Amino acid sequence: IQNAASQAELYTKALVDNWADKTPDQAHAFLSKPDVTVTNKSDKDGQLPKIKALDATVKGAFGEIARQQQDELTASEAAAARAEAELTACQATVQQAEAAVLAAREAREATRGALPKIKALGVREVQAAFSDIMRLLEDEVARAEEAAACAEAEHAQATAEHAQAVDAVAAAR
Repeated sequence: IQNAASQAELYTKALVDNWADKTPDQAHAFLSKPDVTVTNKSDKDGQLPKIKALDATVKGAFGEIARQQQDELTASEAAAARAEAELTACQATVQQAEAAVLAAREAREATRGALPKIKALGVREVQAAFSDIMRLLEDEVARAEEAAACAEAEHAQATAEHAQAVDAVAAAR
């Protein structure tokens, strides 16, 4: 026993070299041969079925891990698709808001251009009406610019969420 203890490393290496590349079925087939003897026969009868059970347990665990990874990948891909759809919708909203700002600015400038001509006519009611129109256009430009700023902020958020979702898909793969 003392000699065996001093050569434990050698025996460990021999066991690993002999068994590391064996499947559970190969190990079971080899160990169940009648010429493989053990101190207690009931140990052989009781332990051999555990090799098959261990194989099923390990395969089940790896199968569950693979299913979980596939579920995570599927969820990540779905999140990326949703984020991309939100990003596309935000891009459309930003474009609409930018178009509204442009239209409001053009209307304001057209009214500004007409205002001096109307004032030159000396018609106070028309001047007052155009002044009101200018105030309304100024308000509309301000609202359109605010909407565009909000849309741009939503677009930036959607872009960030899309990037995170794409990163999650890459990590899941």
